[in-house]
Amino acid sequence: MKSFAIIFLCSQLLTSLQAINSPHIETNEVPLRVTAKAIDTIDLGLYPGVLLVQGLAEYSLLEGNDPWIRFTNKLLNQFLTGEIHGRGNFIAYEVGGMAAPYLAFHGHGDDLIPHIRENADRMFREQIRTADNLMTSKTAKNPDDQVFIDIAFIVTPYFLYSGLLLENQDYIDYAVFQTLELFRILKDKQTGLVHQARGYNGAGNLTEDNWSRGNGWGAFALAALMRDLPGSHPERQAVEILAKDFFKAVIAHQNSQGLWYQEMTDPDSYIETSGSGLLLHAIGVGIEVGILPQSYRDSLKKGLQGYLSYISLDGSVSNTCIGCLAPGNGTKTDYAARQWKLNDSHAFGPVVLAFTQARKLGIDEIALKDTRN
Repeated sequence: MKSFAIIFLCSQLLTSLQAINSPHIETNEVPLRVTAKAIDTIDLGLYPGVLLVQGLAEYSLLEGNDPWIRFTNKLLNQFLTGEIHGRGNFIAYEVGGMAAPYLAFHGHGDDLIPHIRENADRMFREQIRTADNLMTSKTAKNPDDQVFIDIAFIVTPYFLYSGLLLENQDYIDYAVFQTLELFRILKDKQTGLVHQARGYNGAGNLTEDNWSRGNGWGAFALAALMRDLPGSHPERQAVEILAKDFFKAVIAHQNSQGLWYQEMTDPDSYIETSGSGLLLHAIGVGIEVGILPQSYRDSLKKGLQGYLSYISLDGSVSNTCIGCLAPGNGTKTDYAARQWKLNDSHAFGPVVLAFTQARKLGIDEIALKDTRN
């Protein structure tokens, strides 16, 4: 798998890279660098790899990026052949997650449709659900109760795009239900953000955090609904109201670099890049579809410039929180203490998504500025 990917990426890099002393960087170039590093670094079969593949699917649909459609389809076919071993807590990972129905819905990858149909049906029937009908992790020790916002990342876009592709209203309705219900359960009424988890520190108890990547996972699910949930859907207005309220709270916690802290309410915690990237991506989607005001565009550009301070010329990405689910007692302090890692597997997909979305909005380049303290 890696040999064909590296050859392709090298050819793309050779034709696209700017001079390293340029005062600006093209937004179309950043995903190239980061993807090359990611392919050489992470296991695409796990969910951070699935997130990267979704980023590549969105990147491939940019004008002039047709070779990337073929590249991404080849990756998705390798999930089907077993060359990439898709696995994890949700059945959708076996076929590469939401990228497969997303690309097929956009008219690419007809060969994937039979596999999407079979896999979506199996996940809809077999995925473990809580007592309140939310899909949850197969490793949950108390599956009747335990949920976390990260789940929206896979369930919502996977069933939204499978439903749109296969004209299955049950899938679309469930995609909406999963996100609206998770936000209802996990909402922090004080900040307007979300907590990560329920049931991991005692039955029915919520973690106390406003974790950056947790809020980013919720934002990612909302982005899919903002962009492609049909206007005729009875919950469309509820989605838009939720998005406006949530992203108002997100913007209120954006720091001077345009990014967000690991514990979003704690400026003494470190700047965390994966959550920041997911939030910037979703804000960009909201601007694109007209749900979020154009005034957020300045916040988006500021965030992209700050983000570049954590992305090296070789595609490395720093300040990414390691795997994190209700650490310690689930307090804000416990989340703030969770370590970051250079080139953690979660680092890459959010970069591709954020800078791809910038390109969709006509933000073609970002001024380089080292804004780190």
